[in-house]
Amino acid sequence: LPTVAASNSKKDSVIFSLRNLANLPDKIIKELGTFCNWLLEKNNCHLEFIDFQQGAESDSELHQKIISQISNKKRVEHFPHINSTKDLLAHFSKAKFIFGMRMHSVICAMKADKPFIAISYSRKIDSLIKDSRLEDYLIPYKHLSQALLKKSFIILREKESSIKTKLQQLNKKNLEKHLMVEKKLKDFLSAQAS
Repeated sequence: LPTVAASNSKKDSVIFSLRNLANLPDKIIKELGTFCNWLLEKNNCHLEFIDFQQGAESDSELHQKIISQISNKKRVEHFPHINSTKDLLAHFSKAKFIFGMRMHSVICAMKADKPFIAISYSRKIDSLIKDSRLEDYLIPYKHLSQALLKKSFIILREKESSIKTKLQQLNKKNLEKHLMVEKKLKDFLSAQAS
């Protein structure tokens, strides 16, 4: 797993995990490129592009299109493959903010208590965010613009602490539900075995 150079350690790391949709308009790709340049130039961020899909419909193609529009690539990294879930979660834990289109990138952001923007392209992302009561951090991909992305980033920065607290509470609640279901399942299986 590549690491961020020591000179970048004080910069806010922003992860992008985007889905290469077949019909994604070039305008949206340009808006994302302009937004990335703004993050680098005006916010002194370090950008990381993480692919979740390899092979057919690879995320790499979209990430490379966006990276090609970035003026200063010194603070940009592309991770086409991360070896394990443990490495992936460690990577997300080190980031400051996440822009995720892939559902598992949004789940990783939530699990790591990291402020994020979910870029929706399907009902599964919408449902995850709505069920978690995090609708303020959801943007349908068809509405993406550099202005909306900038506004969203500013909100993430301003509300970073409260977002983290909300995610911590959500994770605690989900763990409690998981443990309750696990106990009921164990009790049921024990009763069946008797």
